[in-house]
Formats: sequence, structure tokens, C-alpha cells
Amino acid sequence: MSSTMCGLALAVAMLLPAAARAAEAARKIDAGPLTAADFRGQPPENPAGAANTATQLRFSFGYRHQRIGGRATVTVLNVSIDAYVIQDASWNRQPADILLLEHEQGHADIAWIQCLKARLAVRERLTKRRGWMAAASTHEEALAEVSRELSELITTYHEEGLRADAEYDRETQHGLGPRQGEWRRVQAATIEELEAKLAKRR
Repeated sequence: MSSTMCGLALAVAMLLPAAARAAEAARKIDAGPLTAADFRGQPPENPAGAANTATQLRFSFGYRHQRIGGRATVTVLNVSIDAYVIQDASWNRQPADILLLEHEQGHADIAWIQCLKARLAVRERLTKRRGWMAAASTHEEALAEVSRELSELITTYHEEGLRADAEYDRETQHGLGPRQGEWRRVQAATIEELEAKLAKRR
């Protein structure tokens, strides 16, 4: 029986058009609040709004692989999930507007909320009795199965974020309506609750 420690880095886009996924300028959302410097992209012709905050979830994982009796097994050891603001794909036609920036921070916080939810879901999976593993004829096939499962999990939170973004814009009237403050308070409380859950030892 042989056991080798390996690593693999993968990425899943969140709230980011396919054409913009190659954008290099990005930073972690939890590194600090949005500033005018985060909006480096150019707005499209006839934009629907005053600003757009492009975000992305990225994950990587470490694993161990073994071969026993002709079967290859990949066991996930750890998973890292982070939320990013994609600066080259984000734009703001009114960078000095503090209220607009606060509204856009809500979009970034939606991505951060989905990141925290995904981290909790992964932790739950990793702490199950048999952990997170896949078996197949080859190491590559087993690894592909784990990658597929992780991609599906992240996609779930990606899609939830898309729905939350649309609802946020609709209910706050893109930050101009009376429910803007309510939404931001709920987002702050949700982040606090999720971070507290993650801080607890299992």
C-alpha cells in the first residue's frame, strides 16, 4: 500500500461573466471594506446601473491518495474557500458616492456570506464518520469525482448568491429605497452568526 500527499488548486466563478474570469486583479473580500480603488473596470455602454461589483468564490483542497487491491482512493484532508472581489471586472460611475459604495458593499457581503456557508457545509462533510473520499479504478478518476463534488457544492452557493444579489437590488431599489438599511443590518447579523459558528470547535 502506498500513500502520497498531494495538492490541487481549482476555482469556481461566482457572479462573474465568463469573459471576465481571466481578470487578474482580485483581493479577498474579508481583507477590508470596498473602496474606490476596487473598481478598476470600465462600465459597459448604456449600463443598467451606476456600479457593478464582481465577486468570485475560489477553493482549493489537500488530499491523500492510496491504492488498495486495485482500487484508487482519494481522501480529502482539508478544503480552503475564499471570496474575492474581482477588481478588473468591477466598475463604478460614481466613485465618490458614499451611499452607492455602501450599497455595493452589500453585494460583496453577499459573496462573503455564501463563502461562510460553504465553509460550514464543507466542515460538516469532513467531520462525518467516514470523512470525504472517493474510490475509482484510477487516481485521476477518484480525484475527478472529488473535484466534481466540490464544484457542485460551490455552485450551490454561487447560485444562492445570484438569487440574493437580485433580491437585494430589487428590494433596496439598487440602494435608493427605504429597505437599504434593513438589508445591511441583516447582512451584518448573518455574517456575525456564521463567523461565530465557524469559530466554534467541533
